[in-house]
Amino acid sequence: MSKKLIQPNGQPTFGILENFVDEINHADYDFKSPMGRKRSSFLKKMSFNQFQFIGLFNQDVVIGCAIANIKWLSNAFIYLFDIKTNTLEEFSFLQPFARKTELEHHPQTGSATFNKGKNRIEIKASQTPKQRLLHAKLGNHIEIQAILQEPTPFKPLAVCTQAGYRGWTFTQKATALPTAGSIRWRDKQIDLGQTETLGCYDWSCGFMRRETCWNWANLSGRLDDGRRIGLNLASGMNETGFTENGFWINDQFTKIDTVHFDFNNSAEGVWKIQSFDRKVDLEFRACGKRAEKINLWLLASNFNQFIGQFYGELSADNGETVHLTGQYGLTEDHYAKW
Repeated sequence: MSKKLIQPNGQPTFGILENFVDEINHADYDFKSPMGRKRSSFLKKMSFNQFQFIGLFNQDVVIGCAIANIKWLSNAFIYLFDIKTNTLEEFSFLQPFARKTELEHHPQTGSATFNKGKNRIEIKASQTPKQRLLHAKLGNHIEIQAILQEPTPFKPLAVCTQAGYRGWTFTQKATALPTAGSIRWRDKQIDLGQTETLGCYDWSCGFMRRETCWNWANLSGRLDDGRRIGLNLASGMNETGFTENGFWINDQFTKIDTVHFDFNNSAEGVWKIQSFDRKVDLEFRACGKRAEKINLWLLASNFNQFIGQFYGELSADNGETVHLTGQYGLTEDHYAKW
């Protein structure tokens, strides 16, 4: 029997969700105004936002890819950062009224697609085998085929928290997943399996605050001894009683308390990231930046995603302290009005 997020009483299941949510049945949500008035089905539909992100990391390149549907508008982007030359190439697309954009409501098995002209991006999840597939083709310029595998012992982090007075957000995240596939970019052909690529995904949705902002940090790399290290930290989006913070060493997860981001919003800046429980003490040194500003009165976004290297210490639940020595990852500073 599939597990739905919205309960029979019309409310979501809040907290850190130990069992997988198969369906985000947001149409069953008892959506009311702050004063308790029942909202229309049209407003309910238009207030539900959804996005997916895939990140890929190896010694040659860092790739970010996202599809977002905020009903009045959909947005997709892909960027590729060449580590050896410190150069970034990016592509961004908008579709009014989310034309040719489809994000299904099944975190474990659903797909997300975005089409514009000769450009197509698709992200698809499956349970047998347990993996995420990214296929992106931007004209004749770039083609990406990536398969992010979730090892049998691995368990993603899934959290649902209150957002504002009547809203909520759901997110499911996983990092440092073994990744196979290939990339054709410029005159390069990159075999993701041979370059020991690791991937991450972010599957998020909900009735989010009308105006919101957040900081985020993500790492998918390897420790000096070869073990996979994955990190997800955020502030500003999901702290209403629960957090979406934690890290994986191979497939062992350590939960993290609230975190603080101290940074200068520039591509050359150094971020300090520390957690209240002292399990995280990191520096992030940015070397690249993907930025986009959209201001359409009713909708707005000031998006800044940084590529760089992490240094510092993480303290695991088993008492081990691991050291980050320049592994590549991402941070983000984002303001949104939707």
